[in-house]
Amino acid sequence: MKIKIKVKHLVVYVLVPVFLLTAAALWIPGAVDRYQASQTPEAIRARMLEKIEAASGADKLERIAEFAILPSAYEPYTFDVRLGPRAMMQSDDGNPAPLTPEDRLPLLELYVGSGPPGDTLLRAANQLAYEYDALGQAEEANRMLERTADRLDLDGHADAQKLQQELAKREPSTQAHGKTPAASTFSGKLIDRDGSPVRRAGIYLLGEEGSESAEQNDPYQTVTDPNGNFEIRNVAPGFYQVELGLDYEQVDGRSRPVQWDDWIEIKQGRNLSKNLTLRPLIELQSPVNGQKLTEDTVEFRWTPVQGAAYYDMTGFIPDRNGLSGTGTVIRSRIPENRLSLPIEELYATPGASTLPDSGKWEDADPNYLLAYMNPNARFSWLVRAYDAEGRALSESSGYRLNPEQTNHLPFFYLKQRELSGTDRLLLKGRLSQALEQYRQEAESDPRNIHALRMRARLILSNVEISHDTEAKKELLPLLERLTAGVSAPQEAERMLSLLYEEADWDAYEHYYERYIRLNGGQIEPYLRSLHAASLFYRSRAGEAVQEFEQTLPDDPGHRFVGLYLAAQLQEGRTLGEALELARRYPELGYEQGGRGWPNLLNTMLSERSAGGDAAAFDTRLRTSLDEFAQNRAADPLASLPPTPAGSASIDAFVEALTNIR
Repeated sequence: MKIKIKVKHLVVYVLVPVFLLTAAALWIPGAVDRYQASQTPEAIRARMLEKIEAASGADKLERIAEFAILPSAYEPYTFDVRLGPRAMMQSDDGNPAPLTPEDRLPLLELYVGSGPPGDTLLRAANQLAYEYDALGQAEEANRMLERTADRLDLDGHADAQKLQQELAKREPSTQAHGKTPAASTFSGKLIDRDGSPVRRAGIYLLGEEGSESAEQNDPYQTVTDPNGNFEIRNVAPGFYQVELGLDYEQVDGRSRPVQWDDWIEIKQGRNLSKNLTLRPLIELQSPVNGQKLTEDTVEFRWTPVQGAAYYDMTGFIPDRNGLSGTGTVIRSRIPENRLSLPIEELYATPGASTLPDSGKWEDADPNYLLAYMNPNARFSWLVRAYDAEGRALSESSGYRLNPEQTNHLPFFYLKQRELSGTDRLLLKGRLSQALEQYRQEAESDPRNIHALRMRARLILSNVEISHDTEAKKELLPLLERLTAGVSAPQEAERMLSLLYEEADWDAYEHYYERYIRLNGGQIEPYLRSLHAASLFYRSRAGEAVQEFEQTLPDDPGHRFVGLYLAAQLQEGRTLGEALELARRYPELGYEQGGRGWPNLLNTMLSERSAGGDAAAFDTRLRTSLDEFAQNRAADPLASLPPTPAGSASIDAFVEALTNIR
């Protein structure tokens, strides 16, 4: 951040006696030093403690409230960083917290024992409970909350009920959140990369959006004790994601890599124990520190991770302002801690698709369109390590606060080419003119892969943003030419996606096999799920089942499980068998909370049993699924409501299928 100081008036008195100038020169530096010393956290802390110690009676309680209770920095579960599958968040609280937990503990005990009823007492009680929890004295915290609630209740104060509600969350024998006494517990231990315990760290359980577990006002949360242990009681059954709260010192040089679709299941009346580990960040070796690369092959190297079976590498392209960027996977399942990548493959790696605020194609960010073919852009990269089961082990992205850890910053330039005149036109934001010039260049020289690629990217951007059907007709033959001339899987993947949307199934099958070959035999779970979906739509339910069974274990969110269930039903599986599969592969997602496939199947089972004609129900179900598949075979993105089947439960099931993308 640059700080500009504007001097409005500057008056210089040149007749000041020399001896005054000399005195000022001697006095001012010393005064500045003394002032700066008085503003250090240590000095502020000492002054606060002196003022509290010097006071007595009601004045002492007021000083304790002012310095040790009311500042927002002392609010329980206030951390510098929150780490979890959903985001890496950083606190922007600029208020310092000079008093240490050791300072505050006796002060909180004094205030809770003698302070007047009111919001400040309630706040102090919650803070004291947090400090007891951090010391591993949860039972002492419960006794204190109970005593305080009783005292407030005797005074007829409404805050007594708030403390009783807090106690209900903590006591294993109470009904928390409306649950039965047979509640569940989540416990474990948080350890550092060297095996030592991480104390005073926050542990959060976040439920699915729209689920019962997420409808509470606050997440389930606790703090680790001196041994790194934690326990959260009275957890409602459901699926949760674990998030950590850490201070800068705890997160410095460490990572806890998790994917957005990492979930744990808490079952009714069960205790789940899970240890959590912070791991050292992966150190990038090359390219780093703004290195300018000129060779035809780019050599990426990083330190190996013990137990890693493979690595994924993601590149980041800066936006036109250089203030942010988007990431795309460059290569996945890399078997070693190095990758030799031909520059042409980097050039073929597209930037992420983004929608301009205006909604107009001409306002699309040109940096993302030119992507790795821009020699003036400063790119960055990260690596993530996985074990043989696909669990994330470590990553290179994270907080590095120690100067010794900032010697290998992940920035580099690709200087293998120079900008063409049309590239410069594009970077000025004149997309329509650039497209016309790329078109002319590609037609005049069929060997000009760059012009062909940029023409295809600009048209594809137009299709994605403006939904221009005429542009899509022009795009397909361009991508066909492009994929015939290069060996990068990214180009074949773009072609594959378009053919899927167009329901050109013969060409789709051809490019699906081509993509697999170009990608070294690997198939990304999402693309394999789309392929399985296409088989179901094309009345090949048996093959679809086999494909889904190959990819569902690699997709913790089980985004396409509804289509898997539909294919199983078409293959003759009963509703009861489909229900077992729905429970085995629950659809999870914090954005939509899943579609509740077990509930939908249970409702169909109930209606089938209550209707008296099970065979007629089964016929209606098969007919509805056939009609759904035929509609999707013609338009895989169709979202038209299903034709009523004369059955509310079947209609609801098919309606849920139409929302799968």
